Amino acid sequence: MTRILEWARLNNAQLAALDRATTIVLFPVGHTQQHGPHLPHGTLNIAAWELAHQVADLLTLTDRQRQALILPLLPYGTAPIDPRPGSLPLPGGSLLLRPETLGAVVEEIAAGVAAQEFRFLFVLGYPASPAHGRAIRAALTRVHQEHPALVADEIGSYLAIRPPVGPAPDMETLINRRISPQERAALETPEHGGTATTALMLALDANLVSTDYMAMESLSQEQAAGMGKTWPGYFGGAPALAEADLGRAYLSQQAYRAAGLIRKALTGDGLAELRRQIEL
Repeated sequence: MTRILEWARLNNAQLAALDRATTIVLFPVGHTQQHGPHLPHGTLNIAAWELAHQVADLLTLTDRQRQALILPLLPYGTAPIDPRPGSLPLPGGSLLLRPETLGAVVEEIAAGVAAQEFRFLFVLGYPASPAHGRAIRAALTRVHQEHPALVADEIGSYLAIRPPVGPAPDMETLINRRISPQERAALETPEHGGTATTALMLALDANLVSTDYMAMESLSQEQAAGMGKTWPGYFGGAPALAEADLGRAYLSQQAYRAAGLIRKALTGDGLAELRRQIEL
């Protein structure tokens, strides 16, 4: 039995043959937005797609009766990261949806999944902002009200608070080397296009990362907020600290945490307490 499938590759008979009670549908949602002068606009799309596949691997590895069905990636989001006050234009070429548009798209796709009688749907990705995650969660809530049998949630926002769920290995175990205090601090700093995101892209497709990152220093949110039109489009730990092995370990740890959250939802425990934290 093939345990990891992609919706777009299945025909009618193949889709109909899937066991609705054991198949987990994963919906990767990315964002087409600038990430500084060194990273591609599709950074979060590439990351969300890989995250979905790694989560599918983990879910089906621990339960051989389950299958994971990955929906086509949605490459647009809402409310981009911008630490500056006011309404200054973003650098680069971000392509954005209004929150209500993103919510409507997610709602219609989720309703289509529910109409096919699948019981489990989880949205995976890296929300660009709290408004992005809220729009998705509100859409899933509306679909659940129409289809009470559907268990659905948006997982990316929970990852931002580093939830203590599941046996997620620590970074040094995953990377098989010591992580310096400077690297650890940079990885844990709130960021957009900083150390973690740059490392992630070096791991996924280094050809898409400009070598300019090697000379880029850290930039705090406060510093970025005061730069006005000269803001280069990133903040956080220094991109120059990024290494591909850090990116691989970072993504792997995120996948373990996401899989743990999904398992918790599947057991009926729910994620209500975590949801209260992210809604604050």
